[in-house]
Amino acid sequence: MTHIGRITIISLLLLAAITTVITACGSRTLGTSPGPIAAARAFIFNSNPVGLHTTRGFSQRAAASPAAFTVNAQTTTPGGGNFSGFCNSLGPAAGRIALIPFGLGNFSDGNCNGSAGIGDVGVAIPQNGQIGNVSLDAVGLGTGAEDGQVGLNSTASGQIQVAVLHADGTQTFAPITCSLGVSTDVNSKVHCDDKGNAAHITNVVAGDQVVVRIWSQPGDQYRALRVNLEYATPTF
Repeated sequence: MTHIGRITIISLLLLAAITTVITACGSRTLGTSPGPIAAARAFIFNSNPVGLHTTRGFSQRAAASPAAFTVNAQTTTPGGGNFSGFCNSLGPAAGRIALIPFGLGNFSDGNCNGSAGIGDVGVAIPQNGQIGNVSLDAVGLGTGAEDGQVGLNSTASGQIQVAVLHADGTQTFAPITCSLGVSTDVNSKVHCDDKGNAAHITNVVAGDQVVVRIWSQPGDQYRALRVNLEYATPTF
């Protein structure tokens, strides 16, 4: 065989071997037989606005189609909270008086001393809703039982009265009320509440203001008074 013939045969054999190798490598996929580099790439994370996604071959995997997300309309949920106030002490007094808790019409101090102007401005109602479910806690002596009246004409001790001041300058009294009643010891822990009575739930509108008064009798002597009035929107 001539020298040129041997070179030709060798060239053909090399060409066939190269073609075989290229074909075999091209038919292998990362999914069927991953090499060590490809396996390492599968554990690399990249940041995306909708979360973390794995990548393969350093090409980002497509995020979920927007059509896969369903947007539900938001439903209105009840809101509101509590209006709270307190007094350091109340009484004794020469006659029947109404004192205003700090934070519920009294914004000067916690002595609830009935200074001029207290009760002219109350807690503002931010949006239409309802008030109700009042409670009063205190320590002390009460001399008068409930008598079916509320306010100045009553003789009940530690009695709650809730006034709603309207934007036009008028006021109405809510039917929410309770009285601490009779107690015989200055260290007695006393409580009253008016809760769960649908007839005593009162509608209020944005711009209304709420003032709470605590009426006491001569001889009453209370300390550490705490009032809580609930507010709900749109309804309880």
